[in-house]
Amino acid sequence: MIKRFSLAQYVLAAMAAAFAPACLAAAPAIPPGFTQVRSEQGISEYRLDANGLTVLLLPDHSAPAVTMMVTYRVGSRNESYGTTGATHLLEHLMFKGTGEHNREAGTGFDQLLERTGAITNATTSQDRTNYFETVGSQDLALAITLEADRMRNLRLREDGPSS
Repeated sequence: MIKRFSLAQYVLAAMAAAFAPACLAAAPAIPPGFTQVRSEQGISEYRLDANGLTVLLLPDHSAPAVTMMVTYRVGSRNESYGTTGATHLLEHLMFKGTGEHNREAGTGFDQLLERTGAITNATTSQDRTNYFETVGSQDLALAITLEADRMRNLRLREDGPSS
């Protein structure tokens, strides 16, 4: 599990570099390391060759904004007896910060995204946990960087700040 999380930073950073320009282009080129799987009703599906990560793109040029969602296929059904609610708790803890992006330093996840006018949220269900940001298209790389950082470097401290 930890191996997957550390790889997430590299995968999401590659996505930022590869797909950010594609989201803004009319006909995106397939970035190196990705294979196009299919396109249906305007949605293009890509797979990262290195680990099978699925990336879906749905261009909408009606506004200069982008919504990015990361979905982890883990939810309450993955909990064992005595740990019910742990997945939802972790969803909330994902906003605690990392060494590089934390509220005390003024570089917290919410602080940085609020400055851009972003909308953020997360949800947990039986079989998945989602985190999403809607940002100006120029801030997509920031959103992806923050998602990767908190997945890999989350601080979980008992004595830490409450937000």
